[in-house]
Amino acid sequence: MLHPGRKEDFDARMKELDQKEAEIKQQEKIRNREKELGIRKTWKKPTWSKIMLVIMTILCFEIVIYTEVVMWVHWDLSALYALVGVAASLAAAIWSYNEKAKAQNTAGGITYDLAMKQQENLDPEPEDAKDDEDGVG
Repeated sequence: MLHPGRKEDFDARMKELDQKEAEIKQQEKIRNREKELGIRKTWKKPTWSKIMLVIMTILCFEIVIYTEVVMWVHWDLSALYALVGVAASLAAAIWSYNEKAKAQNTAGGITYDLAMKQQENLDPEPEDAKDDEDGVG
């Protein structure tokens, strides 16, 4: 048995949910249109190799600053040996990062971004092309 007032509550709640859904769809359309026009830029999470490169560079600069302070305080140039190692390791880290990034960002001779754009542009299968359940087998 239906209680009085329950149907009105249900209808009011459904109307409220429909309005929220319409607002969300409208906001999504706005975001998509802004992306198409290039107005809205999306932030990409940096790759692990870039994070490691930044950390390596910061550590190398820290060693350089430390050795300069030691040379200044002790008036001893033997700390320059550490600076030679820092420069060599920084050059090796940057070279290995560039090689890794080059290999990581290409697929079949084309760049990763171009491959992803091509994949996004592929249209999904049209709805009317779906198989019916009346098929053989």
